[in-house]
Amino acid sequence: MSHVHSNPLDRIVNKVTQCELKEMIGVATYDLVLIKQLLQLPETRIITGESFRNASSLGYLSVDEIVARTLQVVISDIYKTMPAKKAQGMMQDVYRSKTERDNLYIKFQLSKDRKAVLIQFKQR
Repeated sequence: MSHVHSNPLDRIVNKVTQCELKEMIGVATYDLVLIKQLLQLPETRIITGESFRNASSLGYLSVDEIVARTLQVVISDIYKTMPAKKAQGMMQDVYRSKTERDNLYIKFQLSKDRKAVLIQFKQR
């Protein structure tokens, strides 16, 4: 008798694909701790060109600086989860993250190939 061991990432992706894709205020689709872990490794992160350009214009001049700032996001910063505009069937989590330095709108997604995607990084 074989047992199927479910990977936490598989459970998250399955949860997203099984739920109704709709915007929900104050709710996250993805586990923020997992997103942060994935963002720390080059092989498990994607930073969009737009995010990098926006971050650079705000003084975050390297990937390390961008990642360090995203690691300051906390679960209470969640604003909403919403359907992705370009990646049909995917959700994106939007955070409003404020520090002494800045007040940012940061949007994350978990890709189908299990990478954390920084979709948006801009001043609020």
